[in-house]
Amino acid sequence: RILYLAANIINMITTVNRKITKFITYGVISGFFYSLFWIIILVKKNLPDEILADNTTYLYFAAVFILLVLLGLYIESYALISKENIPIKYIIIFAILFNALLVFIPPITSTDLYSYISQSRIVSEYHENPYLVPYDSFSNDKLYSSLKTVWSRNTAIYGPLFISIGAALTYLSGDNLYLNIFSFKLVFAAINILIIFIIQKITNDKKAVFLYAWNPFIIFEFALNSHNDVTLILFVAL
Repeated sequence: RILYLAANIINMITTVNRKITKFITYGVISGFFYSLFWIIILVKKNLPDEILADNTTYLYFAAVFILLVLLGLYIESYALISKENIPIKYIIIFAILFNALLVFIPPITSTDLYSYISQSRIVSEYHENPYLVPYDSFSNDKLYSSLKTVWSRNTAIYGPLFISIGAALTYLSGDNLYLNIFSFKLVFAAINILIIFIIQKITNDKKAVFLYAWNPFIIFEFALNSHNDVTLILFVAL
């Protein structure tokens, strides 16, 4: 009887470990596919403009393909979460990893981050009101050629709290474009991770935490493309 009981315990531990290993494998594979966005940005950065213009569609479909694979892994991982006793720490650790992998990459399919930076520089560098003066008024700005977007002709549309935070970030980052991009992305990624912990606090449900934390489109739009909607979600969660 003792041997039979010991065998059952060993079998149970092995089964649990196998399920956890499978979940970890999904997390590692997901991390690999998130890292592929590095390749897309390197291609965009190094291809001549005339060649890049002819291959933009291919890069777009490459990004869509990566997201679809991540969506499939997300669904498979959720099925495992629903059926097995996967510790929540693994969900959170991989969520932090996914955000960290993307925080150093410039936005791929959006220019909104450049608008945040340019409108914030109106305050931090030129001490003007971005609700009255558009960024196009500062065409002599050192970062103008990099930050100019189709929205540069418009005045700011975001609230003063966000503009104030942005002004502080652009003041600290100075005229370093990459430091400006990184500072905004780091703040947005940190907020996204904070939301995960708030959801865990509210629900105490690892499935609810997983549905937000591993959602590839949330990670793509907040950690990679860096949309400030993440601040709205923070206040809603709070």
